[in-house]
Amino acid sequence: MYGWQGTILRVNLTSGKITKEPLNEDLAHKYIGSRGLNAKLLYDEVKPGTDPIGPDNKLILGIGPACGTISPGSQRWTATCKATLSDFISDGSCGSRFGSALKYAGYDQLIIEGKSD
Repeated sequence: MYGWQGTILRVNLTSGKITKEPLNEDLAHKYIGSRGLNAKLLYDEVKPGTDPIGPDNKLILGIGPACGTISPGSQRWTATCKATLSDFISDGSCGSRFGSALKYAGYDQLIIEGKSD
């Protein structure tokens, strides 16, 4: 998929289930990069009025298609969720080996949802 791994890893803390699902190729090409794709998934999956610190909010960690390559600045990854203060989308871009590790493990996004005991 031209830089994408094609798989999302979803971790549900409530049920304890970990599932793999295919990355929508059209969305990956339309919302290039982790920030755009994370925001689109959060918009689609978290309903308005969701409590930002409740179990229905999601934490989405994502990488872009250049992550893990030798391209300058390509080791960036983005964490996205519904913000507690603004009640809107919040994201942070980070630079570390985590992004490359996520890609080398075969995933484009890691979605953490639910509430653990």
